[in-house]
Formats: sequence, structure tokens, C-alpha cells
Amino acid sequence: MIEVPAAIMIAEKLASEVDFFSIGTNDLTQYIMAADRGNSTVAKLVDYCNDAVINAIAMVCQAGRNNEIPVSMCGEMAGDIQQTARLLTMGIDKLSASPSRLPALKAAIRTSH
Repeated sequence: MIEVPAAIMIAEKLASEVDFFSIGTNDLTQYIMAADRGNSTVAKLVDYCNDAVINAIAMVCQAGRNNEIPVSMCGEMAGDIQQTARLLTMGIDKLSASPSRLPALKAAIRTSH
């Protein structure tokens, strides 16, 4: 599970040791942005669309492609249909979302290709 910045920094090395990557966007975003999502004072800083988070996800996807391993994603971002096309373009192979999000997510996937 890729959930901390340290794992992203060594994603190429990790990719040679594993069969797949799974990016956990909730924790990853919190740790990249150095803001506790449970703290209402700073929770607004926990934004998975921030360039730092997007670049981190792109690095993991690139490491996955370079090593021919699939990359999946779970967390709030995975179920955000506004991000579906972007995630697929970046190289996310699988999305894990809550059951209530699946119909909209399926529709977003179908229209993004």
C-alpha cells in the first residue's frame, strides 16, 4: 500500500519487489500536505487535487508502468468522478470505491475512453 511519501520516493525499487501497487489517497494526501484531516483547523489543506499529491500519484504510476505492475487506488479520490479521466490517463488500472459511488464511477469510466 502506497500511503506515505517515503514509499513514493523509492517506488521504482519497491516495484521490483511487489506484484502491484495500491495507492491509499486519504492517508497519502494527509501526509504529503502535512495536515491532519481530522483537525478542523487544517483539514481544508488536505486536498487530493493539490499538485504535490497529483505528482506523487504520477510517480507511482510511472514506476508501475516501468516495472509492468498494475496500480490500483482506494480512498476518496478513487470515487471522485471529477478525477476519473485524469486518474485513468495517469495510469491507474483499478479504482476501489464505496458501493454507492459505483454506478457514477462506471459511467465516468465508460465516457472517459
